[in-house]
Amino acid sequence: ASHFAARPAHHFIALSPDARANYKTKLELIHKEAAMISSNLWTRRTSMKCTTLKDMGNPTFDPESLHMADHSVIHPDDHEGRLKVQYISVIVYPLLEVWGTDEARDYDQARVWAAAEVWFAVES
Repeated sequence: ASHFAARPAHHFIALSPDARANYKTKLELIHKEAAMISSNLWTRRTSMKCTTLKDMGNPTFDPESLHMADHSVIHPDDHEGRLKVQYISVIVYPLLEVWGTDEARDYDQARVWAAAEVWFAVES
């Protein structure tokens, strides 16, 4: 960070001499945070997929599926088993799945991080 501040970039930084020391400290913190974020991006070994309604095609709701959950406005007890064949109208929150682990294994197995929260019209 101090090398950056000593190079031509210092022309863009108009600070008084006493404020320059504080500036270098802030610049060093930004540099450390950027390095940490970069390292996390390159060392994370899981792969994530976000699935939307368009990606699913024309799915029907399955209350036993780990990939979807009904929206909180829908009360399954009020519909006596009619939810299983309902076509999904809206996905409120998309399905998030990951492959692989931090130990670089299981890339052939998907895990659900967040089930799709679905909404559909239930006819009475």
